[in-house]
Parts: sequence; structure tokens; C-alpha cells
Amino acid sequence: MMRPPYLFPPERREEWLGDLYEVNREMLHKDYPRWQVNLNNVLKTVILVISALKIRLSDFFSLGKVKSE
Repeated sequence: MMRPPYLFPPERREEWLGDLYEVNREMLHKDYPRWQVNLNNVLKTVILVISALKIRLSDFFSLGKVKSE
């Protein structure tokens, strides 16, 4: 059975989710509105995904350069 492709290895995903959970708890403890906590989650997730895609694309193009040389 094929595993779905992930942008990050399991250790990095677990670490990132743990960090996000801690920030959520801290923001809720400081009485931030729930919508602001959720917006923070969405923005951090978008930034993480874009960064991961940039790294993947960079690796892909640098691999192509190495093969062509």
C-alpha cells in the first residue's frame, strides 16, 4: 500500500503540531478571542506549507542541475 506524500517527515510534523498546540493554549489562557487563535493557526499553517513547497521546488531544480552536469 502506498503512503501519501508529505511535505515533512513525521518528526517535523509532530514537533510543529506540538508547538502550535502550545501557542494555542497560551493564547487561549491569555483570553485571546477564539477567532484570533484560529486565524493565527491558519496563517502559520499557510506559511509553513509555502516554505515547504519552496524547499521542495528548490531541491527539485537543484537535483535537475546536478543531473545535467
